[in-house]
Amino acid sequence: MRAPVHGKFVVCGLAPSLGLLIFFRVLQGVGGGGLAPVEQAILVDTFPPSKRPAAFALYSMAIVTAPAKGPPLGGWITDSWSWRWVFFINIPIGILSLILTKRLVSDPPEFTRQVEAARHAGKLKIDGLGIVLVALGFACLEVVLDRGQTEDWFESNFILIFFSVAVIALVIAAVWEWRHPDPVVEIRLLGERNFAIANFFYFLFGFTLFGSTVLIPQMLQSLYGYTATDAGLVLGPGAMVIVVLAPVMVRLLPKVGVKPMIAVGYCIFALSMWYYASFDLGTDYKHEASARAIQGLASLRSSFP
Repeated sequence: MRAPVHGKFVVCGLAPSLGLLIFFRVLQGVGGGGLAPVEQAILVDTFPPSKRPAAFALYSMAIVTAPAKGPPLGGWITDSWSWRWVFFINIPIGILSLILTKRLVSDPPEFTRQVEAARHAGKLKIDGLGIVLVALGFACLEVVLDRGQTEDWFESNFILIFFSVAVIALVIAAVWEWRHPDPVVEIRLLGERNFAIANFFYFLFGFTLFGSTVLIPQMLQSLYGYTATDAGLVLGPGAMVIVVLAPVMVRLLPKVGVKPMIAVGYCIFALSMWYYASFDLGTDYKHEASARAIQGLASLRSSFP
């Protein structure tokens, strides 16, 4: 697995066209899409309940801060060298992460016994079709959402084709995963009310955070004339808020409880989005950065499991 992982960064950086770059990014998504749930499962297995809030707080700092630090660094790299180095820079980081994972991360004993028993019984199978359908469906949907505005949405045959493929692939994937004995996505878990609600709110959290992280730099560069570096720096205050206040949130969590913190977090999220909606072409850096700082506070409060 190591060579293909690093190879995807290489081929993305060497992509000669936008189409191939998107294709290689899809391959990255196939390999990396399962990392987030696996990371959280590792935290649950590794830490006792009393220490999980602190562990998840540190984890939340990483997942929320990384998208904020990435755009400034990526903008600076793009302005100073080339966008291709945004991919090449990940190669040594990926090698280091693989070394640390090999040395520090291990499967729980019970899980290892189950895997070995399934392997000996010939029941250890990978849901290959499910992986392909999910990857194909979301890849086509991403193209629709990314190119829809420039292609005039459903007036374009290009968008219609990709949207149709996305819908068909995702519908077939849902039916297949529901019936598969060992699916890559366990849809049946959504029958548990608390699990379904948690997934819904986490979807809102990710949709707002990562969607705005992508769109804000584009807006600043296309409408405000910012460079890639300056546009990325607008996101910096959000990361700073998270780093400074994360230890405070860990101390508040046992006293206040998860539900009130999440409720307040989503209210602050809504306030930050309302603030963004008031922007016009005369809005300066101070207000743009303040909106991101408010969003960073909301991200921190909303991301606790």
